[in-house]
Amino acid sequence: MAITTEEKSTCNDNKQLIELLPPDLVKLSKLSVKLENPLAGLSISELETEAMVFCAQNGLNEEVENFKRGAVLAGDPRNLDRITNISADERMYIEWEKINRWKQPMIMYYIAIISSMAAIVQGMDEAVVNGAQLFYYDRFGIRSDGTKKTALIQGLVNSAPYLCCAFFACWLTDPLNRWLGRRGVIFLSCAIAGLASIWEAFTYSWQQLFVSRLVLGLGIGPKLEEETQQGRNLIADMWRVARIRRAAVASGLLMFMQQFCGVNVIAYYSSQVFTEAGFTNKQALLTTMGTGLVNWVFAIPALYTIDTFGRRNLLLVTFPIMAFCLLLTGMAFFIPFTGEGDTRRAGLVASGIYLYMVFYSPGAGPVPFTYSAEAFPLFIRDFAMSYATAVAWLFNFILAITFPLLLDVFTPQGAFGWYAGWCIIGWVLVFFLMPETKALTLEELDNAIRLRKTLVLCEILI
Repeated sequence: MAITTEEKSTCNDNKQLIELLPPDLVKLSKLSVKLENPLAGLSISELETEAMVFCAQNGLNEEVENFKRGAVLAGDPRNLDRITNISADERMYIEWEKINRWKQPMIMYYIAIISSMAAIVQGMDEAVVNGAQLFYYDRFGIRSDGTKKTALIQGLVNSAPYLCCAFFACWLTDPLNRWLGRRGVIFLSCAIAGLASIWEAFTYSWQQLFVSRLVLGLGIGPKLEEETQQGRNLIADMWRVARIRRAAVASGLLMFMQQFCGVNVIAYYSSQVFTEAGFTNKQALLTTMGTGLVNWVFAIPALYTIDTFGRRNLLLVTFPIMAFCLLLTGMAFFIPFTGEGDTRRAGLVASGIYLYMVFYSPGAGPVPFTYSAEAFPLFIRDFAMSYATAVAWLFNFILAITFPLLLDVFTPQGAFGWYAGWCIIGWVLVFFLMPETKALTLEELDNAIRLRKTLVLCEILI
């Protein structure tokens, strides 16, 4: 039912305008409003009653007045005049919170810096093998010779830490956290990672290097909560409860796609790819360093876009572009290499990889872990994050162990085309299976995931 200009002009208020809309569109609009704020539309008396009931059920009767005022504010955050007896200081601080996102307590920035340092160490644990393989392949006699055995040995050595993480290390956190506490586990993990790294430097065969890297996997920190909590079986709940199962499917698919979008092919094997493209070892190492720099620089915009543009939208925009960049990289290997000084193929390969990192960094890089951390209910969130992390490490291992063989069998063109295809598959999976979680409260997240199919339909119609 179309609304003409004349009809709009006759509407004196929103109620009259709504009456002119088709019933189905009105239902969708009400659903959208309810998902945006479940408390919107409730009267002040209803909000205060809900707050009193909540306080009575949870032994918070001494704070009932604060909860009542907070409920009224949550019902309409833009209308501070609805709150009874609001002081000038309270009004000032509420407004201040809205417009000063970056003015946070120093402890928050301290924690962010420490967490970033931990990420740096983990990145070095994972990716330093990228440049080292230019040299230890020859030292240990496992340089590519066209045989499947050599390719599998290369993949096995490179993937050893992720094998340990997926099948062993991720599941140690429950007993370790109970025995040592979170801080103790972090200290122990760092110590193991440091000792394993020293061990790697003193190995004399690929077998020794494999074992040392396997131990390194113990130092790449897992996160796991108790399997039973308050009488609940968390493993059963994850797949038995529809709301949790849908979150598990969405986060698991995202973790899978973070690996199979091809980024860790670049993280672990870009030096080898660059040398095959025509770079010298030194040029390959410098170009690989540039890859990491591009990744870091273009991850910075995600601080803003992940909460404004949205997790789902970021993936829907970046996955197709990443697929194109991988195809560009693969097709560049059709350019003939005429010898030293010919940089046509190498330059196009580097350009394709750099462009790929530009779009990976704000999209498939930060979104899967952010999404997984917020998609689950609180009572199962720690355990669910262990599940999501284990999925990531499992497919990380599969990618790392298979790429040398894939490179030999498919050639560089086919190998990069393979992962470009997975980027397109990832786009389809995100479109149909991933609800948006941007700026949603815990209650809104529950509704969004329960009504996943309805949300996708709403977005298509709108």
